Amino acid sequence: MSYKFCFEEISAKDSFSFHNDNILQTRIGDGVSLRIERIGFAVARVYFVDDGFAKVDVPKGFLITDNTNGNIPVLPLRGTNDFFVGWTDNYTLFINGVMVMKLINQRQWVVHGPNERAFAVIDK
Repeated sequence: MSYKFCFEEISAKDSFSFHNDNILQTRIGDGVSLRIERIGFAVARVYFVDDGFAKVDVPKGFLITDNTNGNIPVLPLRGTNDFFVGWTDNYTLFINGVMVMKLINQRQWVVHGPNERAFAVIDK
């Protein structure tokens, strides 16, 4: 089976890890920033804050699509301004039709073994 990956020409500027409690933040408009925060070992919360770091409503025109499952919209949890995303899927975040960022799961393993063990990657 062969897969073709197509990524728009963007540059990676940071990363988000489920191994720590760091919050990723980016400004998306006048006085509004988007945040991504780990809330479990496989789930993160996407929400918005103002310049005073108080939570604010989802900005008009904001959209998250779940690219892994057919580019379907991700809705906020009912009654909240919080979106929840899982580490196993890929997402694109937009504001007014303009991409803010992509969350791309790299689905790879770091391989560790004893020093005397040799590993080789064989192109198929």
